Amino acid sequence: MSRFEKESNLSNGYFNQIRKKPSLDKLDSMHEAFPNLNLDWLISGKGSMLMNDNILEKENWIVSDDIYDSEKHDQESLKRVGLRIDELSRLKHLDYKKFAEKVNVDYEDLVSVISGSEAATEALLNNILTVFPDVNPCWIFTGIGKALIDIKPTAIPLSVHTKAIGTPIPLVSQTAVAGFGNSEFAIAERDVKEYYIVPKFKYCHIDFMIEISGSSMYPKYNSGDVVACTIIRESHFIQWNKCHVIATKEQGILVKRLLPSEKPDCIKAVSDNEKYPPFDIPKEEITGIAIVAGVIRLE
Repeated sequence: MSRFEKESNLSNGYFNQIRKKPSLDKLDSMHEAFPNLNLDWLISGKGSMLMNDNILEKENWIVSDDIYDSEKHDQESLKRVGLRIDELSRLKHLDYKKFAEKVNVDYEDLVSVISGSEAATEALLNNILTVFPDVNPCWIFTGIGKALIDIKPTAIPLSVHTKAIGTPIPLVSQTAVAGFGNSEFAIAERDVKEYYIVPKFKYCHIDFMIEISGSSMYPKYNSGDVVACTIIRESHFIQWNKCHVIATKEQGILVKRLLPSEKPDCIKAVSDNEKYPPFDIPKEEITGIAIVAGVIRLE
């Protein structure tokens, strides 16, 4: 028992002290160490202690020479829907609890499906396909083919009139533009949430658009407003007291007014909301600066 506890990253004597069923993180640790352990048996005492071949799907559910390369499960184990769901949770970097929340299923029901004690319902598999559109339906239902597929959305062609209005501007997440100060910075298509065409920006050089989060710049900007940003290539072009987007090493993306600082080699960041005091940012901490050229707001 002590060896089981050690390999499951549990404290010595854990099972002698436990008075109720193990917590979710403990179950995940045990499953990680012993993937053949039937977690449904561990929770409820039902079924066999170990998963076995009696719960595998029919042989004709999978093509034996169709190779799927997995770091965790071999081709034989992927014949079962439960282990395909387990494999998918690994690919999505989600533990069982978070995966269950994502696909709107009870955690213990999910564990029962993964352990093979219960069959996966069509509703569960359809939920998985809805939540994760890049999952290959053929693979999740039958085990044939690759687990994930490339999603290439069909773009609606721009009309001649629309093209004349202006260039489409990408709306991206703050994470995606964290490195915009880098000379090799480029926005990947997968990071684009959507494109905006704004006639007023036709003659402005807009590099990207991001959503405002938080209330530090209220009333100038509300959380959810979309701001258009132009990257500043030279620091001496900073327009003092104007709103800027600042990329920093430690705090990520900030939206603040910029002012000269009394401290050497620093820039002062000022919020419009008086509840947020100004602070100094060391220049060495800044990886990029963009000026806010405009804003789109919905009331």
